[in-house]
Amino acid sequence: MTDPAANPLSSLERHESLAERAYQQIRESIASGALAPGQKVTERNLAFLLGVSPTPVREALRRLEQEHLIERLSTRSLAVAKHSTETMQELLYAESLLRGALARFATEKITDEAIEELARIVEELGGEESIADVEVAQQIADRFDAVLRHAAGNASLDSLASSAGVFSRARRIRAIEHRSPEEREARLQLHREIVAALRARDADRVERLTREQVESSRRLLSSSDLD
Repeated sequence: MTDPAANPLSSLERHESLAERAYQQIRESIASGALAPGQKVTERNLAFLLGVSPTPVREALRRLEQEHLIERLSTRSLAVAKHSTETMQELLYAESLLRGALARFATEKITDEAIEELARIVEELGGEESIADVEVAQQIADRFDAVLRHAAGNASLDSLASSAGVFSRARRIRAIEHRSPEEREARLQLHREIVAALRARDADRVERLTREQVESSRRLLSSSDLD
């Protein structure tokens, strides 16, 4: 019997959109590094881990293959895609453009309540738990991004940005560990400035600061040996 603690995926409950849910969970496991670059996967094993039949998993893998998150090694052999640092750099650049555009659109639509929610998230980001735990810091930062993306109200653009970013997310989490206290404080300050720019409804500044956030990750990847 498989040890639940060793299972990077959790069972899915029965639902009419099992293929969509399988897609989302496998994709998240790739983004978090639970399914590592180069790791071989099979429909049968993933279906077992997710607690579903192979059919929804097959559909999910087909979508992931189209997004180049899964690569086909042979007729029956699949693996999590593995990309070079150079490719990651290029994808992060593309993501910075897309995230910047989403942030610009969010500035025009976001409510005052959502801005205050972002301000509270930034306070959490500067808290002791976030400083002590890299994964907690990333989860809090992800919540900040999610609120901003939701405010933009552009699912198609959000999907493109997410596809560009999923390749490098696990590497970025590892790279955060290399940040100095000064670099962490600078990133926290960027979040504060984004909130201030949103309050001022300054779309140009919000876009620039958001792009700078992603670019800081790109620079960090350049200076870290993450292959």
